[in-house]
Amino acid sequence: LGVSLGLLSYAEPVLNRLGAPWQEVATTVATLVPFNRGTGFFINARGDFVSALHVTERCPRPALQTPDGIIIGTLIATSEPLDIAVARIGRKRTAYARFPDYPTQWLMEPVAISRYRACGGPDSWNVTTATATSMLMFKQGSIALAATDPIAGGNSGSPVIDRSGAVIGMVFARLERMSETGIAVDAATITHFLNAADVPYQTLPSALLMAPESSGVSAAAYTFPGLCLL
Repeated sequence: LGVSLGLLSYAEPVLNRLGAPWQEVATTVATLVPFNRGTGFFINARGDFVSALHVTERCPRPALQTPDGIIIGTLIATSEPLDIAVARIGRKRTAYARFPDYPTQWLMEPVAISRYRACGGPDSWNVTTATATSMLMFKQGSIALAATDPIAGGNSGSPVIDRSGAVIGMVFARLERMSETGIAVDAATITHFLNAADVPYQTLPSALLMAPESSGVSAAAYTFPGLCLL
């Protein structure tokens, strides 16, 4: 399906002349037959988005399925050790994640995960709450997430949001025998990677605390299913 939709995008000039813009056709097909591999989220106004590298690996054109249609990006920065990938779409966005501009400490901190299920499409979006704990003794720069619901296929690339509404991590794995336990790369590691790649991002000062569910819902505006097109 990714190959078929990719070919449709290459045929955009022809489809436009026929009055069938490829994005409308592709979005309809992807909605009827969801094939998303994971989750991704926008991180700045110019439309750069982040996902897990293993979601986008061997993917010529990573894409997100948004209410505006399927938006194709170009990989601009990746890290295999961190399992992070950044893609650029070159299209302005009004909603995007913000990272914390304050110290973060993980000791049973309540958080939320904004996520999609693999091959579930936009309708599979949901929020699960979790408690976050630092994993410094295991792997520096990682957070352990004890989630209310199992971490499932397609959750890789999901943002982890604290009660101020800031993204404090990105899910990239789960424990095989304890599916409610997810592993995320933390915000400090992500922003250090973005700085090195010269990718802009915004920060958020500490604000009034929300319920974890509310902070997770706020992330729906910039979190979308991740696709792989030819």
